[in-house]
Order: sequence, then structure tokens, then C-alpha cells
Amino acid sequence: MSQETLRQMDLQWEERLNQSMRSMEQRFMEQLQEQKQIQRALEEKLHSMTQGHMGADETPTAPRVSTRGSCSAVEPNEYSGQYELLVDGDPPRIVAVGRVLEGGETIHGVAILPQHVRVTIDEVRDPQAQVPVPTPEINFVGEAIGTFIAWPRALIMSHIATPQV
Repeated sequence: MSQETLRQMDLQWEERLNQSMRSMEQRFMEQLQEQKQIQRALEEKLHSMTQGHMGADETPTAPRVSTRGSCSAVEPNEYSGQYELLVDGDPPRIVAVGRVLEGGETIHGVAILPQHVRVTIDEVRDPQAQVPVPTPEINFVGEAIGTFIAWPRALIMSHIATPQV
């Protein structure tokens, strides 16, 4: 091959490489814009949820506790942040917002399974939804507000949709 042919091939290869890089950069920028839009939408949702449900001088109250002695009173600073509580379905759906309280082995005298955590419901989204772990006193989300209930870890997500594991 002549020197000129090699130079032509090299230029063609370089042009293809540049086109490929421009195409990849364009796709990357489009994906970045899409992610920014998703982030803005999530931030707006979080903002509207926090503005619509709690005034500036309101503070969460501690839940009522078991009279059976299986749930001791806890201070609000022992709670994690608020989480969306889901029920299993296709797709899973948010039925309440609540707080997780780590620790403790029983709720109302019943052992908590390892894959469950103790939660207290602060806000009901669907009062008629069945709770994932019913008790003799609580079958529906609307009946569980302000008390402790077991909830599967796999059905708990933070407000920014990060699964709790």
C-alpha cells in the first residue's frame, strides 16, 4: 500500500472515531438531561409532600405504645427519617408514610421476623389497604396510625425512592 492510501485510511478511521465520540457524547448529554428532569420531579414531589402535610411549627408526636409491655416508650430521636410504606402488588403501591424504629424483638407480644422492622404510621394514603402483617387488632392501614406495627423491609422506601435494605 502506498503512503497516500495509508494516510487516507487513517483519516477515515479518525473521522469515524470522531463521529462515534460525538454520538456517544450526545447520548450521554440526553441521558444526563433526563436524569436531571427525574431529579427535579422527585424534588418537587418531596417538597409538595412535606409542605402539604406538616406546618413549620408542627413536630411529630411519639406513637401510643402497647399496654401489654412489649413496646416500651421511645424518644422521637430514636426514629429514622420518614419512609413510604408499600404493599405488595403489581406494581407495589404506597399506602402510608411512617417512621422506622430499629431494635426490639416483639410488637404487642408477637415476635418480629428478621426481615421485618417496627414502624409507626404518620400519614395514611390508603386506609382500606391491608397491612402486610395483620394482627388481631389491626388489619387495615387506617387502623394502624399512631401505633407500632411490623412491616417487611422490602416494602419500605425513603421519600426519594431509595429502597431500605
